Amino acid sequence: MIRPKTDLNAEIRRLKSIDDLKRGGFSFTGYESDRVYRVEKSETEDNTVISLRLEKRDSPYVKKWDRLQDELVMQKAIVEGGLSWGAFSGENLVGVALLEVRHWNNSLHLHDLEVMPEFRGRGLGGMLLEKVLETARDQKARVITLETQTTNYPAVKFYRRHGYQIDGVDLSLYTNDDAKNGEVALTMKLKL
Repeated sequence: MIRPKTDLNAEIRRLKSIDDLKRGGFSFTGYESDRVYRVEKSETEDNTVISLRLEKRDSPYVKKWDRLQDELVMQKAIVEGGLSWGAFSGENLVGVALLEVRHWNNSLHLHDLEVMPEFRGRGLGGMLLEKVLETARDQKARVITLETQTTNYPAVKFYRRHGYQIDGVDLSLYTNDDAKNGEVALTMKLKL
């Protein structure tokens, strides 16, 4: 795991309400990737194999989606749970980590991690992940979990640099044709 460094005078503070996200302009509505993981599955009566193979794309994969009302309701509840954090440069919110404790399996789930584009690559994501790790330990969680996609190589690479590993593949979380469409859900975890 790497220790984050930043050239910013930034601090991590607890988010107080969903209004913090709105004022900061956070939308959680897309990403781009020049590489994707291709998922292959073979299955017989005695053996099932699911493999991921990283492939470079000729043109970037661009994923955009509209923010749904039920997402806003969920994010509001998560922030009100009191375990979500913001990276602030002065009084400006420039990064967020939305967290939820899942008592049934003693885990801390990272719902969303986002840094404003103009502040990326400067250590704020790493600072937020350090706070996520501290929160997990404070909550006595056994693991930190998150979901990303086979099409979001920058996210997979970032989390791996911070010690997370791919721990699950869901071939039909988004649609019944995820594998055929090339966008498959990945669960990544950091075991504590």
